[in-house]
Amino acid sequence: MNWFDCTRRWPVNGTDTSRIAFFIPSMNGGGTEKVVLLLANAAAKSGYKIDLVLSQKKGPLLSKINQNVNVIDLGGWHLYSPFLGFAKYLKDNKPSVVFSALNGGNLMALIAAKVANSECRLVFSVHNHLGEKWSKHNRIQRQLVYRVIKSVLSRSSRVVAVSGKIRSHLIEEFGLTADFVLHLPNPVDVDAIEMSKIGDAPHPWLLEKQCPVIITAGRLTLQKNYGMLIRAFTQVTAEREARLIVLGEGEELKGLKALCKKLDVEDRVLFPGFVSNPLQWFFYADLFALSSQWEGSPLVLLDAMAMGMPIVATDCPSGPRELLETYPKSRLVSVNDDEEFAKGIGSLLARLKEFQRSESFLKTHDPLNIFRRYLKFANDLGGSE
Repeated sequence: MNWFDCTRRWPVNGTDTSRIAFFIPSMNGGGTEKVVLLLANAAAKSGYKIDLVLSQKKGPLLSKINQNVNVIDLGGWHLYSPFLGFAKYLKDNKPSVVFSALNGGNLMALIAAKVANSECRLVFSVHNHLGEKWSKHNRIQRQLVYRVIKSVLSRSSRVVAVSGKIRSHLIEEFGLTADFVLHLPNPVDVDAIEMSKIGDAPHPWLLEKQCPVIITAGRLTLQKNYGMLIRAFTQVTAEREARLIVLGEGEELKGLKALCKKLDVEDRVLFPGFVSNPLQWFFYADLFALSSQWEGSPLVLLDAMAMGMPIVATDCPSGPRELLETYPKSRLVSVNDDEEFAKGIGSLLARLKEFQRSESFLKTHDPLNIFRRYLKFANDLGGSE
């Protein structure tokens, strides 16, 4: 049996949508997990029978799952158990469609479907620019990873890319056909944005404003490039008073705190860790900063746009330019250029009084509308974009 035979695809025919599954390793607080949460919740609230299948039932987003979503815990990342547990789920429950995200999750879903001899439609989503993510590996490693990813994606029923550039990359570099890959935008949590305006500011810096507050959110990883942001912020504070809040947790925390101490800004940079309602922090902050080296279609950027915040972002592959090119209160700057990033922050802070914080809720980012487009594409009724 050739597990990575790229010529075989799972069926896309059929109309039974009585049970629909989302599969993801856990409900950690990353952007991809939030997208899955929004789509599953919106679908379940609208009457769809939704199973949320988790390799491990853990993560801070568990508490936000709608009561109508059926959560299934496969029991953890032990040898064989997630694959066999998911295969048993597919045999017993026979979902018509499985939506999967993240490279590891997609591979596991594919193997489980093979073991179960399932005829469900497998729709895999890609949330990051794979070329940038693997660009720092050597050629042999990169070719091996590309081959595995291509094998997995090409054996699904369909693939969803969260930005147009990701879609183009999948077609050009992985040989997927244009009708096989659809660009669908990430959803925005409109309800959470409305709720963010209720209640007091979550921190004294936001309640008793002595100076502008810059905010960012995401995992503290190399991808997010928060070291560059802190260096840029240090340059900003040489010209004006300001504060920086970095929401999230991750392996870079210790190094980032050491950098703040080295640059003598530790009393002006706050690391609250993971917060259950980051949008409430956004609501009271003055400017959003995205410093990433690569992205897909950043959910935090969509949230900041929906809340009408001024935004400085790196022009990284692949999402920020697509999202911000028609957004007037923004500056796109070069990746890993702290001086240019500092100038972008300074130029927007100087104009804060000009900006009105009116929210723009685009129907294209409504979670239920996007879920229905996922489902339509899974049922082979969609087309390429």
